[in-house]
Amino acid sequence: DCNFSYRSSIFRSTESGHYAILSVTLQFQKTPLQPPFYDSLQKRFDQNNITNFTPQIIRENVLAIRADKLPNPSTTPNAGSFFKNPIIEAWKVDDIRSNGYSDLPTYPVDETYMKIPAGWLIEQCDLKGEILHGIRIHDKNAVVLINQSATGYEDLKNAKDQIISAVSEKFQIILEQEPLELVPPTQIPTL
Repeated sequence: DCNFSYRSSIFRSTESGHYAILSVTLQFQKTPLQPPFYDSLQKRFDQNNITNFTPQIIRENVLAIRADKLPNPSTTPNAGSFFKNPIIEAWKVDDIRSNGYSDLPTYPVDETYMKIPAGWLIEQCDLKGEILHGIRIHDKNAVVLINQSATGYEDLKNAKDQIISAVSEKFQIILEQEPLELVPPTQIPTL
């Protein structure tokens, strides 16, 4: 019913802005899943010679990967990945690589489009580890923004805008915010 897929659902498309999700109950298959898995999970399985892909083993390894890449939000205030990985046309990837960025990592989407890591773009703008308007760009994963000393939404908005502007200026790519913003109840339009 919700059309869940990787970072997508009806709550990001046809029903965007209509609901706030307070809890979720999911039912998973119990049979082992088959590789290949996403890149960092597959690498972890290969390095540790894991060949039994039960949901429990997959869960444990996904949590371990996330713990290594993302700060714990209960001790370090953050919302996880703040920017989506942009999907751009393959010719644009070639253009970026020919301008001195031959190490640009990419993931094919189809014959025409490639996904590139937003964190890599932010790193190339020398923003990794920087503090902008009280928001620190995580030193391990540049798509994670941490509230270091920000005092309100305006600080977050200004930091976000500065990051988007830096990436746009350098690569002509507009980063898109990942987390949805909730509108205060006083600003919800009446029908």
